[in-house]
Formats: sequence, structure tokens, C-alpha cells
Amino acid sequence: MNDAVRLIALNAAFAVVGLVVLRFAGIPGGRGWRGTLAGLSPAVGLATCGLAAAVCAMTGLGVGLLATGIVVVLVLAAAGLVLRGRRPGLASLGPRLHRGVVVRVIELALLVLLGVLSVGVLRLYAATGLTQWDGWAMWAPKAHALYVEHDVWGPVFRDPAYLMQHQEYPVLLPSLQALSADAVDRFDRALIDIETGAVLVSFGWGAWAILRLVVAPWLSAGVALALTGSVPLIDNGSGNYADTALAAFTALGFLCAFVWLSRGATALLVLSALFFAAAASTKAEGLLYALAAIAAVLAVARGFGRSLRSVAWFSVAVLAVPAMWAVVDRLNGPGAKNVDRAALTNPSAMVDASGRIPESARRLLSESWNRWPVACALVVLGLASACVARRWWEAAFGGLWGGLSLAALIGVYYANAAPIDWLLETSADRVVFSGVLGLAVSAPLLVGAAWETVVAHSDDRTRASPPIRPDGAAASRIAP
Repeated sequence: MNDAVRLIALNAAFAVVGLVVLRFAGIPGGRGWRGTLAGLSPAVGLATCGLAAAVCAMTGLGVGLLATGIVVVLVLAAAGLVLRGRRPGLASLGPRLHRGVVVRVIELALLVLLGVLSVGVLRLYAATGLTQWDGWAMWAPKAHALYVEHDVWGPVFRDPAYLMQHQEYPVLLPSLQALSADAVDRFDRALIDIETGAVLVSFGWGAWAILRLVVAPWLSAGVALALTGSVPLIDNGSGNYADTALAAFTALGFLCAFVWLSRGATALLVLSALFFAAAASTKAEGLLYALAAIAAVLAVARGFGRSLRSVAWFSVAVLAVPAMWAVVDRLNGPGAKNVDRAALTNPSAMVDASGRIPESARRLLSESWNRWPVACALVVLGLASACVARRWWEAAFGGLWGGLSLAALIGVYYANAAPIDWLLETSADRVVFSGVLGLAVSAPLLVGAAWETVVAHSDDRTRASPPIRPDGAAASRIAP
């Protein structure tokens, strides 16, 4: 069996796991839902199996196909027992109907292009080696260590000689990569980034699968195609950086949370928790984006009429695995000195470091606009549309999450011990991926909410207007 067949089989198994999770979450299996199930299964499966593999690495069970499979089966069996006889609700959420043959053909054509793009991305990733610094020096060694030693208790994660490799970063992505190495029965530097490509591809199909529930199917396909084909995402992932995978999980988590708030579909809140947990277990910045989401959801939940108890369970589910990693990371040693404690406690040091705040804010905003001009324009359009239509809660959720995420990143740059110029030059273009992608993929919901308001007001005016008599005069609503 050659490598391609084995890797296809591995990711097909991930998709099957995702399908089971979706059914447990309450997504129906009817005809209208098959596209959503098929589109979401890969992303859900990668997030689920990545979290399971990371738990295996932390607990000493060992990262491997057998151990990960056993953990997944046990977790799904436990979920089945807990959810027996009940499933999270979908409220009024359902697939949008096609309005004519033309729009159906347009959606199909866009999905074909998305399929071609998916194959192209995976072929590109299979052809590229480890030529960029983070992919070669940070993520690949961790994947190799997990493949060889199976857990996070070896030298790569504990020895001070490896401090420059950011030992504090969580291990979901290298765990997925170690599973791919296990599938082909060796560590191959040319193939180790395949799972990064798989996460990117799964984002596109997952975004289409979710958006088609709330906006026109052709529009959901177009947005998914445009964002998945973004050059910064493809470029970053092909170098085996983790920012692309982080952005994919974060964006899907934010989109699912938005759908839950606006439509009341609890099944989407379950998926949001899964994706944000995966994001927080992929990279340190993922925890910031997840915490910002928890704060934003908590702030607007009552405005949407959603239960705060659901938000509490959402928070616990998001933070469970990252909390486990925080304990493991602490047990593994103090790690590198990334935080300048004086900037947090010493008044004079605070004044000296204050200039880092506007500098990092300007750089992050300029990187967002310069590298993602169309996506940023879409975000501005969405927020402006929601405000004009007075859909304040939708606008508040998007703006609050974006603002909190930006503030958290600025706080990291402020307190970091590294020189600010070097730090911004080497990371600013990447850390904005998740925020921009999350807001851009959710922008159609903002525009759609505004359009619903416009249509509703138009219908109200039509009903309120008296009928017109044949002579052109308005007929009285009061009977003679």
C-alpha cells in the first residue's frame, strides 16, 4: 500500500469520526442535511482526533493510531450514554433551498472549483519540504518526537536545550502529524505537513457546510472558495507553520458560535466548543482567541435570548484540554522567558514599554489590511450593514470578539521580553490570520441579518398600506 492510499485512508477515518460526532451533536441525516454532514465531517474529525491524540501524548498513553482510536471510541461511547434519548437542538435551523436551476449550477461549479483547489493544496503540500524556520525547527521536531517517543515527557519537551522551540506551545498539530507518520510507517519530511493541508482544506468545506444553513448556498460556496484559496493561508501552511491550522479551527469555531447565537441551534454550540478547544490546543494564540470568544458570547448571550448555562458548559468544554496542557507544561519545567514581568509590575518599566502598544496595534491592523484587503472589506461591509439595519447584537458580537482578540494580541506584544521590532517583523503577519478569517467567514451572517431586517420592514409597510382602488385613490380600511 503506497503512501497516498494510506494517508487518504487515515483522513477518511477522521471524516468517519467526524460524521459520528455530528450525529451525536444532533445534525440530522436527512436528504437536505447530507451536504452539511459531508462538508463538516473532515474538520470535525480532525479536531476530535487531534484533541484525542494530544490527550494521549499528555497522559502517557502514547500518540499512535491504536491508542488514539481507543480514546476516540471510549469518548464517543461515553457521549452516547450521556446523550441517550436526547440530542442538542437545531431550533429552526435548516438547509437553505435553491431558488432555480441557475443558482444550483453556480453552486455546483463553485464546489467543483473548491474540489480542484483542495487537490491542488494537498499536492503542493506533498511536494514541499521543510525549508522554513518554524516548520523545520519547531513543529517537525515535535512531530518526530511524538512519533518516536509517543508522549510529551521526553527531552524535546523538557530539556532546556530545546527552549527556542517554544516548548510551551500545545501539541495538537504535531500529534496529528505523528499520526500521519504512523500511517505511512515512517517520519517523512516531505509528507509531514500533509495534515496541515488537510486542516486547511477541511476549513473550506466546513465553512460551506455551515454557511449553507443560513445564507444562499451559492454564496456560501463562493465565500468558502475565496477564503480557502487565500495566498497567505496556503503559503503559511506549506511551510509547516501552525498559523493556518489555528486560523481554520478558530474561524469555524467563531462561525458556529455566531450561528448558535442568531439561530438558537445548540448543536452548533457543541461544534463551536470543539473547534475552539482544537484552536486553543494548536498554538498559544489560540487560547487568546478562545478566551475572547467566551467573553464575547457571555456578553451578548442574553441579548440574543440564549441561556447563560449553555455558555458556562461551552466555556468548560473549550478550556478542558488546554487546562490539562497548562498542567503538563508546568510539570515539564519553567520554559523560556517570554514575559517581561517588570512590564506588568514595575511602574517605570510600564512607562518604558507603553510605546509598544500603539506600535503593535498599528502593525497588526496594517498587516490585516495589506495582506487581506478583500476579506477586511467584507468584514467592514458586514459590520456596517448590521449597524445600518440596527442589528446591534450581531454587530456587537462580531466587533467585540474582534476587538478583544486584537487587545489580547497587543497585550502579548506589550509584555513580551523580546525586542518589539524583531517580534513584529517575525510574527505580526501570521498572528492576524485567525481574527481576519473568523470575521470574514462570518460576514455573510451580518449581511444576511441586515437583509432580513430590510425585507421584514418592507413587508410591514406593504401590509400597512391601504389597497389602491381602480380610480387610483386609496381605499379606506374602515368598512362603510
